[in-house]
Order: sequence, then structure tokens, then C-alpha cells
Amino acid sequence: MEPKYSRRHNALNVYYVYVFWMLFTEPFGMCASEEKQIYEPKLMPSINEVVHFENDSYIVTCDGVGARVRWFSPQNTWVDPINRGTNVHVEEKNFESALIFASITLEDKGNWTCEAEDNPQRIGFNMIVYKPISFLDPQNVQSVKENDDAVINCLVTGDPEPTITYYYNGQPLNIDSKKYRSLADGLLIKNVSKSDSGEYTCKAFQISSALSNVEEKTIRLNIQHKPILPVRRESADIQYGYVKGSASLACEAEAQPPATFRWYRNNKHLDPEHYQITSGEHISILQIHLNSSKEFGDYVCEANNSLGTLKRNILLINGTKPNAPLHITLRGVNSNTFDLDVGAKKIGPRDPMDITGYRFEIVSTEEHRNNGGKWMNARVVLKDFTDGVTYLINNLSPNTTYLIRVASKNPAGLSDWMGPKEFRTYEKAGLGTDNPSMGIRATSQNIVMNLIHLLILYIAWN
Repeated sequence: MEPKYSRRHNALNVYYVYVFWMLFTEPFGMCASEEKQIYEPKLMPSINEVVHFENDSYIVTCDGVGARVRWFSPQNTWVDPINRGTNVHVEEKNFESALIFASITLEDKGNWTCEAEDNPQRIGFNMIVYKPISFLDPQNVQSVKENDDAVINCLVTGDPEPTITYYYNGQPLNIDSKKYRSLADGLLIKNVSKSDSGEYTCKAFQISSALSNVEEKTIRLNIQHKPILPVRRESADIQYGYVKGSASLACEAEAQPPATFRWYRNNKHLDPEHYQITSGEHISILQIHLNSSKEFGDYVCEANNSLGTLKRNILLINGTKPNAPLHITLRGVNSNTFDLDVGAKKIGPRDPMDITGYRFEIVSTEEHRNNGGKWMNARVVLKDFTDGVTYLINNLSPNTTYLIRVASKNPAGLSDWMGPKEFRTYEKAGLGTDNPSMGIRATSQNIVMNLIHLLILYIAWN
């Protein structure tokens, strides 16, 4: 039989071994527990759904919180960090992995996920990709013949598919009318006329729960038509001149494409090499020096384009040379303005050869002298005739002497010149009026006020 002391000794030995084993193995058990603890990766930015247009760029990082991570495409394909030259690639640093979209495409839409080692639970985001609005036809100007049907080209692409509306010169069009119809590639306009020319705007809208977008394109529509008389025209079918004067016969015609002008006299073509003819896009001017009464009579202007011809008969009548202005009198002046009286008064009953206006020519005396006494660089100011008025000549330089001459104008041409007369502007005042009398009046008022103040002080002192 084992002694009682020996049994107690053996039990203590077993207890000491157990305590030692617990003390020795507990730190390792804690480390093992920590190694087995699993952390969920984190995304930055932490957005469940992102929306982008094609060709946008985007970067999102995944932090494994101490563990290495991997990215997977919407097709559950691992994005290999080695393939850095691809459009969508991964760049790693420590336990972070950046998913980089260099240029987003429609194929990139879907769920992208990130997975950490020893953790099958993935975290990710849904990529929504839209195709922006694009106008495929770069044409900004279109032309169509009058009475034909026209199609305003507006071919638009986008995802989601855009909604299209049309505007004419800024006003919305009623597409449901008989005149207009919406097509897959543009706007149909039935039986166009000259009034249909103008600017048509094609406006495209993309609207969804994630975005809204609008783009527009403006197309200029030109209606091709034969030459016609303008609705509002300055040239008349009867024009005037006087012997020893000159006449400018103007012929206007609207046309698309622009017309070519030709002038005729007694059924003979007037060659521009022998006659002074100036032609623009919608007007031609024949300048005639009236050496004798033989120059008066009928002239024919012909405007022609590929769609037709317009002929105009212009009758040049011997009129009366207007009388020169009676005088040039200065009625007012400041630092930049002359107020001139040229005797604009109506005399006698109304006559076709009445004065209709005045032509002023203004030049500084210094510039006139430098030009050898010529008026080639003189400033021209045209004024309409109004009974009993004076005329303001503005935008002059202060403290400057000017030469001014004036001629009357009637339907037959210009009169002889009245003048020149010499006038000078005032110096420019610092504050207040340019009128010297106002400065004198202000000085007198100051003197009176000072005398009143002195009188009050004298009374108070005594």
C-alpha cells in the first residue's frame, strides 16, 4: 500500500505540470486565435452603384486590412495584376489593390467584386455605363429647292436612346401637323417654300433614374429659289439725276444661290469694263456720269441663277439739282458736339425734288492740312431732312478745330457744297458742365455765400 504522503506528492506533481502547460501554451493559443480572425475588405469610394458615360475614367481601391486581395470582373474573371497595359487593370501596394478604368466602355458594365485571402465573402459595386448623345451627321448647312420635300438630317445615338424634339428659329415645332413629320434620321418638311428657310434645332434628351443629359445641334436650311424682288427694297423702278451730275441706279434681287447681275441699255449689254458697275450678293449698282440728256431713259437689270431670271426696268428721269444749304451756323458747342443750323426749312408746296437730307463732311484742320487740302479722309455724317431742326455732330475731340462742309440731297443727287466753315470744340471739363457760363454762375454763387457767412459772423461778434 502506497504511503499517503507519496500520493499527495504525485498529485501535486500532476497539478504543477498542468499549470505549467497552461501558462506555456496560452500565448500560442491566443496567437492562433488572432491569426484565424477574418476581416472584411473595404472599398474606397464605398459606393454600391456608380454611373458613368463611355470614355470616362474611374478608380476604386480595395483594402484587405492586412490580407492580400483580388479583383473579379462581372464575368467572374480574375483581373491579373500583371496585365497593366489593358484598359481595365489592377495596381497593388501592400495590402491595397486599385482597380483602374482608363476609358470606360459599354462592356465594363456589371458587378465588380473584391475578395480577400481566406475570406470567400466578396465586396463590390455595380458599374452602370451610358453611351452619351452623339450627332453622327456633321453637316450644319443644308439646301433644298423650293417646292421639294426637305429632310433636316439629325441622326442621334446614345444609350439610353435619346428623345428628340425640334425647334424652328427658337420656337418648338408641332410635329403632328401635316407640314412636319419625325423620321428615324431627321425631320421631314413637306413642300418647302422660301418662308421655311432658317435655323432648325435638333435637341436630344437622355433621362433615367440615374442621370439626365441634353445636347443640341442647329442646322441652317437654305431654300433655293429663283431671283425675286425683296419684300422691302430701297431701290425704285423710277430714279432721278441731273445733267453734269451722276446717278447710281440700284437693282436688288433675292436669290438662292445668289444671282449674277447684267445691265442693258437699248438692248445692248453694258460691259463692266466700260461702265462702273458694282455687284454684291443681292444688289448691283450702275454708276452713270450724266454728261448730256441722252443718258436719261430706260435701263434693264437682269438677275439670273440656275433656277430662273428676274428682269427689272429702271427709268432714269432728268430731275432737278438741289439747292445748296443756305448757311452753316453754330448754335451750340461743348467738348465733343457741334449743334449746326443749315436752314432746314420747308418752302412752298411739296415737290418730288424736295430736299430729303444733308451730307456733312467733317475733318480737323490739322488733318486737312496734312492731306494737302483734300477731303478724302473726312468723316461723313448723313442726316434726314426735318423741317426747322438743327443737327448734332457728336463724337468730336475736345479743344480741336474742325472744318465742316454740307451739301443738300434730293432724289436727283447732291447739291454744291456750302462751306467749309471752321469751328472749335471746348476743353473737356473735369466735373460738371462743359458750358463756361455755368462755371461763371457757380463762381458768383460761391462769392455771394461767402459774403453772407462773413456778415453773419460780423453780427454775432458785435
